Amino acid sequence: MRPSVNDPRFLLTKSFMYARRRHRRGPYAIICVLFGTALVLSTPLLVANHIISDFTASAAPGPTRVQGHVYDSLGSTVYNAQITVTFLTSSASWSGSTDINGYYQSRSFGPTEWSIGETIEVTATYDLVQATNTSLAVNSITQIIDVTLSFVIPEFGTSSGFLLVVGFLMFAFIAAVRLEHLR
Repeated sequence: MRPSVNDPRFLLTKSFMYARRRHRRGPYAIICVLFGTALVLSTPLLVANHIISDFTASAAPGPTRVQGHVYDSLGSTVYNAQITVTFLTSSASWSGSTDINGYYQSRSFGPTEWSIGETIEVTATYDLVQATNTSLAVNSITQIIDVTLSFVIPEFGTSSGFLLVVGFLMFAFIAAVRLEHLR
């Protein structure tokens, strides 16, 4: 009895016949047939999995807040740092500042403003320094994201400016020693 067109065995039979005609016999033909059949049968499952995972990843169970501390490069908390919290996919945001303990707490974001697995970006700005930290939203009432500001000397701007000045001073010192040695 011959299998119907909708039966997966029909594909296997036709594929096997094609492989035997094209490559004669041997393990290579069988491997090609098995790989092709597995690919044809697994594609709808992969598409269905992708569609289902998109629907489950977007559900937020309830409201959430983002909170944390802002630290300087030495580990001390930073008072009055400007904070911006942004959910990158939904573009929901909040701005505020840290208290005397370097602590911040955003407003409550409703379930329609965020989703589980969405990237949260927290940006802290203090004087000339700005730092960003990101995290993925989890199924929780609070999302804790701390931010650490980089090392800054106000006279030099940023740490790269500091390194540039130190490099220039070292170059000048080596040139002066070299000139003194040549005399």
